[in-house]
Amino acid sequence: MVPYAALAGAGSVSVAGNVGNVASGVMSNYCRPRRRARRFAFTEAATGTEAVQAIRSATEPPDCLVLDVRLPDMDALELLAALADSTGIPICAVVVLIGNASSELGRAAVRAGAQDYVGDEWLSPLVLARAVENAIERWAMARGLQERNAALHLSEQHYRALATSSADIAYRMSADWSKMLPLDG
Repeated sequence: MVPYAALAGAGSVSVAGNVGNVASGVMSNYCRPRRRARRFAFTEAATGTEAVQAIRSATEPPDCLVLDVRLPDMDALELLAALADSTGIPICAVVVLIGNASSELGRAAVRAGAQDYVGDEWLSPLVLARAVENAIERWAMARGLQERNAALHLSEQHYRALATSSADIAYRMSADWSKMLPLDG
């Protein structure tokens, strides 16, 4: 089997690695018209390096990257590290195909930022399609949580700045409300 990677913009699933027949099944599963089915576009790249370059240079990253755990020039963990932003979250959802490797390798990929992994023993186009859909949702939730945490942190910084700069007009009260105490930091 020739390793390949499929990459595309919004409404897309990217597939990287030695996953030929299953990827073809997923592509046909996503591309044929069905009620309530999401449709995605696919593009190919030959190596993990090409996949990273294509994803990083795209105006819209793919909705999801599906990759084999072992690419010709790097493994899935290296690719995940290359796609991680400053928060450690990859710039798109990722599903790793672990083949016959142990589930520990799949769990390591999830710890490294992938949203899911699928092994050969339970791999089918429908299982992979479901893993992709779930990964897209999980990634969106993780990204939303990260954005809300950043907004909360910024709000807390603003509140602290306001409280410390207005110490002459803002006080805290003792537990029995008998004394006004200055704000400390």
